[in-house]
Amino acid sequence: MSNNNITSTTINSINETVLDIYLKFVKQCDDPKRRDLTLTSTAIITLIIYGIGIILQLAVIPANYRLSKHRSAFNLLYEINIFDTLWLFEYVWLSIEFLIGSRIIILFNLEAYVFRFINLCIDTFYELLALNRSIAILFPIIYNKIFNIKTTKYLIYIVWIIALIYSIYTNWLPERRPFHCLSQLGYFEPTTMISKDLLATLPDTTFYDIIQAIDVILVFIPLIVYGVTFIKILFKKYTKKVEEPITTMYQSETEKQQFTNLESERVRLYLMCLLITWPYYISYSLYFSSRIFQINDKIVSIMAIFWQILGMIFHVQQPLCILLLSKDMRFEVKEDFKLFWKKIKNFIFNG
Repeated sequence: MSNNNITSTTINSINETVLDIYLKFVKQCDDPKRRDLTLTSTAIITLIIYGIGIILQLAVIPANYRLSKHRSAFNLLYEINIFDTLWLFEYVWLSIEFLIGSRIIILFNLEAYVFRFINLCIDTFYELLALNRSIAILFPIIYNKIFNIKTTKYLIYIVWIIALIYSIYTNWLPERRPFHCLSQLGYFEPTTMISKDLLATLPDTTFYDIIQAIDVILVFIPLIVYGVTFIKILFKKYTKKVEEPITTMYQSETEKQQFTNLESERVRLYLMCLLITWPYYISYSLYFSSRIFQINDKIVSIMAIFWQILGMIFHVQQPLCILLLSKDMRFEVKEDFKLFWKKIKNFIFNG
């Protein structure tokens, strides 16, 4: 999601191809003089915040890895941690390029493939996480049959394969490839600035549009799932009905208490997942509204600032939410820090 701070006055020429316009955008983006003070200040802030985000992500990854061996939700969170960290590294790199006023040219635009691969993995893992947490609340008895560790690992492998195919296909034509632009922060999607009539001349237009539509639908499916689950939680909390048919299968008070604790933990994990995804969906709503509706450049620029801020919140807050709402994660991270501090002291005092 990027600030479309590129002039589009030449895109309506009937004699120009999509590739011609794409190359013009590349030339404009390579001009460091197009930067301004606001964007430079934003790049510095972005560099600092995303740097902090990387530290936070790295702090929870070891603990998340250990928990992922026992619980499917943490299996998905571990994948999200990994890909969020890679995403943050990408944007730290882009911020540095912006500040020094020079792009690193990578052969065959391989960064575009990595960019789209990472983005689709993040999107899909959040969708699976929404299903995982919602099924845990809506269908607790069969949850472990649907989302056991083995099944979740297979799903992860499938996501990797789909993301790889998606990245290769959507970057197959050079005109489709996003690239870093020195007159804005983040990746520039050139096709967002080219008229639909001209894009229709590309050989992959129909199938490409179908894929983009499916992507949008999949992104917003978790909102529906989270919404249904949230309604059930509220209904269960405020209903006067005290009957708990699920717990009748447990004979002793100890078993009932264990089930209650498990249910509470599932609700906490659900709330954690809901909290870490709200900036993501608002950001996507802003992004796609700028794509669908005819909005003037000034409003698009303002919206771009908002979705960049929301993007920062989204990728940086996730480890904090995990720590706040998961007792297991807090315990594991605390143990990691104890071990880390012990090694530091041994290094200082014992060499």
